[in-house]
Amino acid sequence: MDEQEKAREIAFCEGCGLEEPCDGTYLSTFSVYVCSECRFANPSYKLITKDTAKKQFLLPDSILDELPCIRKANPKHEGFAPLRLFLQKACQDAAIQLYKSLQNIAEEKRKRERKRYEKAVQRTQTEVTRQGVFGKRRKDKHGVVRKRPIVIEEEEHVHAFQREQKQDDGTWTKECECGLSISVRKM
Repeated sequence: MDEQEKAREIAFCEGCGLEEPCDGTYLSTFSVYVCSECRFANPSYKLITKDTAKKQFLLPDSILDELPCIRKANPKHEGFAPLRLFLQKACQDAAIQLYKSLQNIAEEKRKRERKRYEKAVQRTQTEVTRQGVFGKRRKDKHGVVRKRPIVIEEEEHVHAFQREQKQDDGTWTKECECGLSISVRKM
């Protein structure tokens, strides 16, 4: 143990190559000797969540379970599963080992995206044909074909009243061609 501690004290940072004190968490969890400056400056030493590792590097749960990680209490709710943080460099190495190169990972992402898009298109087409859109009649829950209500567009009518006529009760009445009559009492 004393020799390992001396080796850790003398060790050089993997990022910058300088003899700097290392981050103890990274050394104990990931076996990576890196100073705090390189840890924050270099994206390879960035911590990523399990979800990000799955999306970015297309790693299955079986491989992620084998990778070292830092477990923290879930910030959304303490009753949820603990947050697992992985070293980006370790995830990238595991993905390269699985897919052989970064180009293959990018190609696999494109293939999955295309497949996801085609499924969405198929799902939309199925839904459209099921609902009977595109000029087809729609059926209600009893299987009866519903007809669309007929909308009659009428022209806007402007009332054209004829001359007023005096009635026996002292009111004046005027009548339109459409049949509307208005009775008015003049003062």
